Parts: sequence; C-alpha cells; structure tokens
Amino acid sequence: MTNLQLLKLAAKAAGYAVQEIDGKLYLSDGTEWNPLDFNGDAFRLMVDAGIPTSSTEVCCRAGDYWLHTSIPWAVDKPQAMRRAIVEVVAAVGNMVP
Repeated sequence: MTNLQLLKLAAKAAGYAVQEIDGKLYLSDGTEWNPLDFNGDAFRLMVDAGIPTSSTEVCCRAGDYWLHTSIPWAVDKPQAMRRAIVEVVAAVGNMVP
C-alpha cells in the first residue's frame, strides 16, 4: 500500500474530507494534511479517531475488533509514532464501507 493510499484510508476512518492535488492531500479548509510528516496532524488524527497509545503500540477498536500496530522505536521516534497512528487508523478505514 502506498503512503497516499494509507493516508486516504486514515482520513476516511477519521471522517475527514480530503482532496488530492498533485499527490498531496488537503482538508476542506485548504490546509495540507499529512500525519506521516507532521506531528500536529498525527496527534489530531489520533485524538479524532479515539485511539489509545502506550509506549510500545497504538490500538484502535473497530466494531468487534481491536486493531494494533507496534511502534518500531527507531532513531526518529516521532516518525515511528506518526506511522503507527496512520497505519492503525487506515486499518479501520479499510473496514468502513
């Protein structure tokens, strides 16, 4: 799955209306949205999707299922957390009709 596909599914799960322009996603107010690159976008996504976190994983409930992804604590910890947030919310988006 590409990063753009991952972002679109995460946006869908969080209820965000996004528009793709030149390979980037924009919110309805015209601001660029990319929680893989921007800490603020990742944090808002986490809060809006209602996902709890720990120091080792990000979890999200979708219907009767708990989805989780491990946080690979690499050199860039914020990047690892952003990726984990987007992956788990995208998994929920993949379940939304």
